[in-house]
Amino acid sequence: TVEDLTKIGLSTTSLTPANLTAVLAAIAGKDNGGGETDSLFELQAIIDSVDTAGPTVASVAFNGTTGANGGWLNEGDTVTFTVNFNENVFVTGTPQLQLNVGGTLVQASYVSGAGGMALTFSYTIQATQNDSDGVSIEANSLGFNGGSIKDSTGNVAILTHAGASATNP
Repeated sequence: TVEDLTKIGLSTTSLTPANLTAVLAAIAGKDNGGGETDSLFELQAIIDSVDTAGPTVASVAFNGTTGANGGWLNEGDTVTFTVNFNENVFVTGTPQLQLNVGGTLVQASYVSGAGGMALTFSYTIQATQNDSDGVSIEANSLGFNGGSIKDSTGNVAILTHAGASATNP
């Protein structure tokens, strides 16, 4: 089972009901020439070899703001969002998340989270972008911006996601 593979230290985030059978069959069919069982490294390679699906966005969530005054976002305030994936992801470059701040479309840049399931994006409000009714993210507004988001086996992330909004503090 997936639980058994996890207990012995294997990363199973890429396993799905659809590919678990193939993984277990590949492990069972491995010829060790009568020797000991495979190393964890070899078993992990088998799991990774059947992972052909890119990571997907599980959710987009508002983290908060710094500097907001009286419910308004003003110049210099920072807003952060988290994009959660269904498995660990690795980032190159600076992916971006498009925000709507008071009717102006802007790009929040990737800040941190590579190697985990949650990526953080941040944007600093500019002088002409005071906003009293919150920040929103349109559906499917996450972009690679010349970089990449991939899982441990190199599958490219599928960036489809729902929109999100945040009411100012």
